[in-house]
Amino acid sequence: MLSGQAYTFGKKARLAVSLAWVGGFVDAVGFLELATYTSNQTGNTAMIGQRLAEGNWRAAAYVYFLVTMFLIGAMLSGVLIESARRAHLRLSRTATGHVHLHPRRYVGVYTAALAIQAVLLGLTVVYHRSGGDNVWLRGMLPCLAMGLQNATITRISGSIVRTTHVTGIITDLGLELVQFLYWLTDKAKLRNIGTRGLSRVARVTQRHPTFQRLVLLGGIWTTFLLGAVLGVVVWRWGGITALLLPTGFLVAMIALERMTPLATVNAMDRAARDKAFLSFGVEPDLIPDSVGIYRLGGAGGHRRVRTPDLGDLHLHFKPAERAAILVLDNDVALDDNALAGLERSLDALRQSHCQLIVCTADTGQFMAISRSPVGHALGVANLCSDPEFAVARALDCVGSAEPSPPSTNT
Repeated sequence: MLSGQAYTFGKKARLAVSLAWVGGFVDAVGFLELATYTSNQTGNTAMIGQRLAEGNWRAAAYVYFLVTMFLIGAMLSGVLIESARRAHLRLSRTATGHVHLHPRRYVGVYTAALAIQAVLLGLTVVYHRSGGDNVWLRGMLPCLAMGLQNATITRISGSIVRTTHVTGIITDLGLELVQFLYWLTDKAKLRNIGTRGLSRVARVTQRHPTFQRLVLLGGIWTTFLLGAVLGVVVWRWGGITALLLPTGFLVAMIALERMTPLATVNAMDRAARDKAFLSFGVEPDLIPDSVGIYRLGGAGGHRRVRTPDLGDLHLHFKPAERAAILVLDNDVALDDNALAGLERSLDALRQSHCQLIVCTADTGQFMAISRSPVGHALGVANLCSDPEFAVARALDCVGSAEPSPPSTNT
């Protein structure tokens, strides 16, 4: 779930359901302990104005401090993610002259941000239970944690999912609901609504983007509310120790993520490339440098591996390559989100005039790709089950991309 950006509705919904309750839980417990919000910075900002109007400068400074801590938490998440990405790109350009990402380390950045959040929530419990009475420190830790979570999930989801506040969620819910009702009314006018008409509209409704956004937004609000209710119930039973519940959940989520192996994309060097071509029955000397070959797979064995963020796949390829063959190992588990990321990279490659040829001998992988939007975008010729056909297609792409020699008049 944390192995890359969320492109599909399904992955965004899983992120929302998994983490929105944590925001509601921590916000409710924080309010009961501190009489201020740890994630609702709209309420805190209004409280600053109230305290300033009352002339209570110390209280206003305290709430302002909490807002600043949330901001710093969000900034910390951004620094973790962006600095790692820039460091990878800078190192790759210096060493090899082309962009190359290290997916395993890049994925760890998302996990590290949530791990720091879990540590901060755990420290909040430890500080309270040890008799710490500095109210500034007691408020700082959970606000940092909520800023980290919100920024990290916002980055993964492409600025769609917010899991620590719901004001914007309810606003979007209202706007999407109006759009959906207008669409539903138009459908009703165009059809004679009977039993068959209702069932047909219901089937179309489930696939409509507006309806899916309504489900996502409604799910975030509902999960946040349930988390707040659960937070109050557990706080009445155990006080500040209640924060150990979301802390344990985050630790379990990270552990499950790390336990599942992650596939990597590796460019074959000249020796490995020549060996691969020979195994395909192709003479290596006939293959120009403008054809690259890459492997997506795990470390070997029979255990299934997750795909990395394939939305960054195009950054692996050399600028001089006009055709790239991506060979999928049989142990790679492709899901809808991975295929959506692959489609994004395919669009980027076409803008740079590079053809992508996907090669897989696994029937399940082949059928999953061919039935998806990226399969239609690739086309029949660029999806191969035989490496020899993949090489032939790459050579054909390179040959058609090269300018024809000037004609000579005799």
